Amino acid sequence: MKLRPYKKNLDYSYTLGVHPTRVLLEISDIEIVQILINSQFEKLDDVKSLVKIAKSRGVMTTVSDKAIHRLAPKENTAVIGVFKKFERALDEERSHIALVNVRNSGNLGTITRTMLAFGVKDVAIIRPAVDIFHPSVIAASVGASLKVNFEYFEFFVEYQRKYENHSIYTFFKEANTPLQNVKFNEPFTLVFGNENQGLPENIRNIGTGVSIPQTDEVESLNLAMSVGVALWEAGRK
Repeated sequence: MKLRPYKKNLDYSYTLGVHPTRVLLEISDIEIVQILINSQFEKLDDVKSLVKIAKSRGVMTTVSDKAIHRLAPKENTAVIGVFKKFERALDEERSHIALVNVRNSGNLGTITRTMLAFGVKDVAIIRPAVDIFHPSVIAASVGASLKVNFEYFEFFVEYQRKYENHSIYTFFKEANTPLQNVKFNEPFTLVFGNENQGLPENIRNIGTGVSIPQTDEVESLNLAMSVGVALWEAGRK
């Protein structure tokens, strides 16, 4: 199998680095093609430990500096995990995060990591949006994005029709209900817009509009930070 630099249309993707690849090896429902090892780092304890885990799972490991240099954007990448893309639908009985037109890989990665930290494992992503399988998303999440359930939708209304049992809470700065005053009814969906425009007007009037109180010193919170604050408050209640 000749591996190519990541493109969205490929049926496989990569974990770049020891920690995301270790997470990959911990997930039983993902088909791992192989683990590539950089010869400069193969004697490190972390790498040797990872190779041992791979062998225990029956995953092939290959020392290939040439492949790593071709596939990894950073020269000091110690290992690369190659895995088949997969589908993992949302659980309709659990609460969700919905992201409308999220464009930044770092934000999506950080959000999935934050979700898992607060016990939420399901994310709906409304297109156009970043590719959850992009190695930069996986790296930003330190592998956490591989653990979440996800579904892409063309329009938010498609999501809403499929998961009509969810209480909808839309987050935007001008909303009338402060976060601390919201009573969350489970299962719920916390809905956020993208990094620049926020939520589209046609979604703001769906469900309960929620604002996160902040000072006038900044225009807005970072998207991933907003999701974290909302998840903490929802979990606390």
